[in-house]
Amino acid sequence: MIQILILIFIGRWLYQLAKKFKKPNSWLYGLLAVVTYFVSSFIFGAIIALILLALGHDLYFTQGEELLLSLAGIPAGFGGVALLHYLLKRKWKREDTSDRGLLDDTIEELSE
Repeated sequence: MIQILILIFIGRWLYQLAKKFKKPNSWLYGLLAVVTYFVSSFIFGAIIALILLALGHDLYFTQGEELLLSLAGIPAGFGGVALLHYLLKRKWKREDTSDRGLLDDTIEELSE
């Protein structure tokens, strides 16, 4: 249940960012956030599995170990989405400021 709420939250987070910068198909960025969350969690789980294999631990988890791994995957997935949010926001801010400069130059040329 908590994962469903997290997915809704992170999808809405990137959707609102895309709306703020007036990107077409903003809902696709919400889906991208959900996919990024799952991929980040999967990569984190794979890294943990490789570390455990290297240490000689069997990969047959008990119920408690599975729960801990699932709970540890939540911050890993959220971290991946936060990184995506940061990179998109930085990219779109740069595009937005460069576009404003061109429009200002065009308006000044027309007024002369």
